[in-house]
Amino acid sequence: FFIHFEKDQGQCTGELKGEAIIKSPSVAEYREPGDPCVMRFSFTSSAVTVKEVEGCGSRRGLRCSFDGVYPRKKDQRGKTGKPKAKSGK
Repeated sequence: FFIHFEKDQGQCTGELKGEAIIKSPSVAEYREPGDPCVMRFSFTSSAVTVKEVEGCGSRRGLRCSFDGVYPRKKDQRGKTGKPKAKSGK
């Protein structure tokens, strides 16, 4: 996964890249040996909730966090994995 966010007109930014382990059908977790950062991803049919379980401060500003609920967006790709062609004139 790769997360990048910008909030408050660029005053709050953060990035995290890594591999999450599937813990259950609706929960995945990021945890690496020697890294204090632990993230939990809880999935529903309409959104993913991201929770910073333990300190990920080195990857974001001090006054912001990765926590949030992010709605699912409709996949804009076709079955081939390529973007769908726009119709119209």
